[in-house]
This record gives sequence, structure tokens and C-alpha cells, in this order.
Amino acid sequence: MIQTLAGPSHRFLQQILSFLPLAVVIIDKDRRILYFNLMAEQITGYSQDEIVGELCSQLDIRDGQDSCSFLKSDGSHNPRLAQAAIRHKDGHKILLLRGIYPLKNDQGQVIGALETLLDISRNQKSSHCMPECLTIQSLELSHDRHLRELIERSKSKLLGIFDEIIDGLFMIDHDYRINAINKTQASYLNNVPKALVKNYCYQVMANRTSPCSACMAAQVFKEGKTNAALNIRCSKDISCFQGRQDGPRYVNMYYIPIKTDLGQVHDVLIYIQDISKLKELEEGVRRTENLAGLGILASGVAHEINNPLQVILSGANCLMKKRENQDIVLDIATQIKECAEKMANIIKDLSLYSRGIRQKDGGTLIHIKQILDDSISMASHVRNMGKVSITKDYHQTAMILGNPSQFQQIFVNLIINAVDAMEGKGSMVLKTFQRNGFVEIRVEDTGCGIRDNDLPYIFDPFFTTKDPGKGTGLGLNVVYRLVNQYKGKIHVKSNKGEGTSFIVKFPKVLSREGEK
Repeated sequence: MIQTLAGPSHRFLQQILSFLPLAVVIIDKDRRILYFNLMAEQITGYSQDEIVGELCSQLDIRDGQDSCSFLKSDGSHNPRLAQAAIRHKDGHKILLLRGIYPLKNDQGQVIGALETLLDISRNQKSSHCMPECLTIQSLELSHDRHLRELIERSKSKLLGIFDEIIDGLFMIDHDYRINAINKTQASYLNNVPKALVKNYCYQVMANRTSPCSACMAAQVFKEGKTNAALNIRCSKDISCFQGRQDGPRYVNMYYIPIKTDLGQVHDVLIYIQDISKLKELEEGVRRTENLAGLGILASGVAHEINNPLQVILSGANCLMKKRENQDIVLDIATQIKECAEKMANIIKDLSLYSRGIRQKDGGTLIHIKQILDDSISMASHVRNMGKVSITKDYHQTAMILGNPSQFQQIFVNLIINAVDAMEGKGSMVLKTFQRNGFVEIRVEDTGCGIRDNDLPYIFDPFFTTKDPGKGTGLGLNVVYRLVNQYKGKIHVKSNKGEGTSFIVKFPKVLSREGEK
């Protein structure tokens, strides 16, 4: 019998029984209670844990006949409905309308009984109507009690969940009064939820006399749609954003409409998600990538500087020996000058790149074509590009706003990736044009391409398809973050073995007529 009730096909039936406004008790042939619903708990005073598995006699129901006497193996008995009395757990007596119904298996054998208990004690004291009327009234009262109990339980569960969420939550009405607030948000205000309810949110959270200018609640009340403000750097004087941590705090704020059955917004739930730790991790990744990039540059620059330095040293020694021969001196001096200029250019490129790592702010009008040329020059210090054919397909473009050295980081990374994908030999095309209000740049190569399974992850930090020790997996993540920082877009098209194309778009700022 227990296994039968526990089967998957009967779970839905158990859910229905649990919500009935009637007390329901199921008993097996051994007179043990197998099931006890919520209303049965209310009428008898026993909880499910106390009564399930016990003998039905513990309920002390008296109506002249034992319910188990109806459990005849031949199934010849009929359902029974009669008045009865039960002794509540605390000792007082309750009048019941009791129903007993047989439960049979597939072979028609009786395997238990289902009992229904309806409290009619209150109706009998205050009413003189017929038993049918008493039954209806009792059902109505039971239904009301049952609904109230379910509402209270649901309310307690929801409030428990609401309070234990680790992010800040509070709910406001049309007047910006707080109707509910969880413990996390109250703790930011050094207070408890009960003391903050019914206060104006802008007073207790921002020390203002009117709603905050950036608040989206009014828009959500009007439109009835969820809205969000992302990556907000919190001001130190806004107490609702303060956390128990040093340094700046960043949050995402979500404004969620709470609607009536008719679709009208009666409250707005404001969810404050702390993303400060995520920002710290991103900054750590950025610093790691910068250090890795500088390390690669240092090794490349050391190699590039070594060759002209050897020429300078050899030339200086030769000058000391051949100073009487003017032609030789002039030739050596020319070589020294060329090598010194090359070294100066390398150091200049490195200086620009390192300044770009340190700079966070600032923006000037820049021409993307010059950035691409400088990026090619910078990448050539890091990778041998002697066998790479580079085609510059520059079309008319507008100016864009940004930090030139940060844009150089973007394209140095893309160009180095292209050279690595081609293993130092192949064709690379750099294209520029403008379309739909954006300056578009394409970096195309004829390299090994990217597998379809890898494409969704190429911008993830530390993801790399290169052999161990040949890549940090951070370059494209830095590219992605810098592109998004300037409100740009980046896409990639690739087929394994057929090359890759990176498409980067930035909003144009100023048109430059007549440029080629």
C-alpha cells in the first residue's frame, strides 16, 4: 500500500488531496495511517510527523463503528457517511461529519480506506438548519481556514527567501515608500527591515528630499516593463550602495514591476546586485594580460635592438681604426644613424604601448588608418612577419574617439593572432570602411581557422587553442573588453583550415571628407 501511494502516477493525486478543504486520512489493512493532509492536522491537532505510521485508534474517532471493520476482503461493504466525534490532541471534543470509502487494487481487493472528516461543531452550536446545510457551511468554513493557512505558509516561505537573498532587495509603491526590504539591504543602512518600512526610499538611502534623478522606478510604473541600470560605480555618499569593503563598489540595479491580476503595476521591486568582486577579478585579468604582453614585447624588443646595437658597436670600433678614410667613416656613420633611428622608433612604440596600459581615461579624435599602420609596426617587433603578405585596403572612414594606445593594443593583438594562425607565412588583409554610423575594420588571414566548437569561447579569459606555453589565452579577452569599453562591436567568421576574419566596429564621430 505504501509503495502504491508513493508511485509516480499517484503523486499528482496526493498534491490534490493536500489542498482539499476537507480532512483526508488514508488507512491500510493493518489499521496504520499512511496519509494525513493539512486540514486533518488542523482538525485533530496532530502533525503528519506525529501520526503517519501510527494506528488509526490514536485519533480516537467515535461513531459506533470502527473504520477498519469496513475493510472486508471481499469488498462487499459500501461507502459510509455519518456523524462522529473526535478527541482533539489537546483534549477537547469535536463533532464531525465522517465519510469512509474503500480503496481497492486492480484485482478489486480492498487494500485500505479513505476517510474524510468535516468539522461541524461550530455550526451545530449556532444553527438549526438541516444536515445538508450544516455540511455546506462546514465546507465553507473549512475552505476559508484552509486558504488562510496556505496563504500564511506561502507568505512565511516567500519572506524567508526574500530575507536570505545575499543581494539587496526592496519594494516601493507609487509614492516611493518602502513596502518591503530584506535584511541585506537593511544592513547596508545599519538598520533592520521593520524600522525602514513605510519610509521614503530616497530619504533613507540617499539622504535626499526628492526621488533620485537616475531612478527608473517612475518609468517602470508607467510602462510596466523590467528595466536595468548596469555597471554603476557607487558614490560614497549613497548609503544604500555601501558594502563592507574597501575600494570602489559597482552594482547592477534591476527594476521589476509587481502587477495586479488586471496587469496594473502596484509596486516596483528593486534588486541591487553587487558586482564589485567581478570587477576586481576583471582588473586582475587585465593586469595579468598587460604583464604578459609587456613580457612578450620585452623579448621581441630585446631581439630587435640587439641587431642594430651590434652594428653600432662594430661601427664605432671601425671608426676608431679607419678615421683617416673619410669615405669609410661616412658610410659607417650613416649605418650608425639608421640603426639608432630604428632603436628610437622601437622604444617609442614600446613607450606608447606601456602608456596605453596605464591610462584608463581620456579620449581624442583619432584616425583608424594611422592606428593600423602603427599596430603593424609594433607587431613586427614581436613576430617575424617577413613571409607575411599584408594588403591595406583602406577606404574612406570617419574619425573615432578614444585612446590611441588602447586602440593599438586591440589591433596589435589581432595582427599577432593572425600571424600565429598562419605560422608566420600567408596573406593578411586589413580593410577599413564606414557603414550605418560605424567605422568598420576587418583583419583577415589565411591561417588554420577556428573550429566551430571553439568559436563561442574565444573571448573567454584563459581560453586558447595554442600549444602550452605559446599563449596566455588573454589577448582576445583584452580585445573584447576594450572594444566594449568604447561601445563597439566585435564579430568573428572562421572556417577550420580556411582562415579567419575579425570584424570590429566603432561609432563614428566626425566625417573626414576626401580621405583615401
